[in-house]
Amino acid sequence: MKVALGAAKGLAFLHSGNVPVIQHEFNTSNVLLDSSYNAKLSDFGLARMEPMDDLSTDVHAAPEYVDTGHLTMKSDVYSFGVVLLEILAGRPALDKNRPSIEHNLVEWARQYLTSERRISHIMDAQLGGQYSLACAHKAATLVLQCISVHPRDRPGMEQVVAALEQLQDANETGASGQSDVRLGMEQVVAVLGQQLQDDKETVASGQQKVSGGGGGACGFFRMCGGGRQ
Repeated sequence: MKVALGAAKGLAFLHSGNVPVIQHEFNTSNVLLDSSYNAKLSDFGLARMEPMDDLSTDVHAAPEYVDTGHLTMKSDVYSFGVVLLEILAGRPALDKNRPSIEHNLVEWARQYLTSERRISHIMDAQLGGQYSLACAHKAATLVLQCISVHPRDRPGMEQVVAALEQLQDANETGASGQSDVRLGMEQVVAVLGQQLQDDKETVASGQQKVSGGGGGACGFFRMCGGGRQ
């Protein structure tokens, strides 16, 4: 979501000028990331002096652009929707190594994007289900709006940014709640570990104190907590 939001803000900035700049061929290769996963856009607004090649195979291109060659800001919105879908699904928009019905990600995924109960079918398997289903459905709804066939039905990039910011806030709130639960478990383990160590020291009075009573267990929970973030 951080990458998606950064890219959306970039497009919104380009569209907001007195003379709006259209990204033209927005796709994942135009999004550059620094070491902190901050997104930067490249290759925007490149003018072509000759007709475009056949656009019918460009899965990021808006339908009206394919049909007429006419670009608008809503063409960028469509392309962004495709990229957002790629992020959610963890797969490219065109993958001929998959079964034929799944070659085109947009065409295959549409049937799953409308239902919260079916959204898990298209979510990136590498996430291991560690995400909010409600937030995933909201992101999928945003994708559907962006890839609407008719340009007038697509949101502007400022609206897309606002929707993604709300999603990010919801994710951070959920992550904070999960962190509180993990912290609570660490505290329980620390208390139990300390009690166990006290009992051992009482039984083995005068002997060398047992070391590492609860630290190992506590450290284990911290490790697991970090791994799920």
